[in-house]
Amino acid sequence: MYDKRHSVTDEAFRFAAIVDKAFATQDADLFAELTTMSDAPLPWVPAAVGRWQEEQPNAITGLGKLERLALAAMREGCATPKTVFAFASAAETPPQYWGDTTLWAKINDLADRVPPLVLIEGPASRLPQRGRDVSLDEFTISTLPAVEQIQERQ
Repeated sequence: MYDKRHSVTDEAFRFAAIVDKAFATQDADLFAELTTMSDAPLPWVPAAVGRWQEEQPNAITGLGKLERLALAAMREGCATPKTVFAFASAAETPPQYWGDTTLWAKINDLADRVPPLVLIEGPASRLPQRGRDVSLDEFTISTLPAVEQIQERQ
């Protein structure tokens, strides 16, 4: 991408300040405005802001989109980290704003909830985040009964 670089315009800097203000103030109206822009000076911002909003915890379930995708994967029979990743990736609208480490952290958080929503079985009680000493192929993940209570509230 180095060969495709170009100077940042004053318009882009001003737009970035507006985006910064939206996040600093958590202004719902400004977020809504940003997500509907078709000619944003930084063209990836509307989709990124929209996806960030989807990741915010749902008022009823407390789950963000990636957590919901992970649980949906498990309910569909995905039982390993890699199959959950593949399911969630396929269900995501491009561009995908997360990777494997983010998904593993979300799954670990689901296991840490009270009551836990998933059970992680393998050589460790949680999926490894970095510097894996153990293969992800040695882990299985499954939903626990508390997931049914969450589904009923949706």
